[in-house]
Amino acid sequence: MNQRYLTSIDELDDRFGLSRGERDQMDEVCEKFPFRTSEYYLSLIDWEARNDLLHRIVIPDPRELKGGGSLDPSSEKDLIKMTGVQHK
Repeated sequence: MNQRYLTSIDELDDRFGLSRGERDQMDEVCEKFPFRTSEYYLSLIDWEARNDLLHRIVIPDPRELKGGGSLDPSSEKDLIKMTGVQHK
């Protein structure tokens, strides 16, 4: 089976008819982060439910540009007992 991927907002727009506002926001995110998803994932999204979990994971969202997060999300720095030794 040869899986097809969408790699641009143009392809997403052609397929699902995005609003101008949605498209502009997604374009802005894709200037910083590349977009790629499979047709299979897109087929699983409930496009009527804006809180659809897969939609939130797969589709670019302007909140991704706001920063936040951590370079140490699992707080490994708190587990270092001495340089080069980490307690897990």
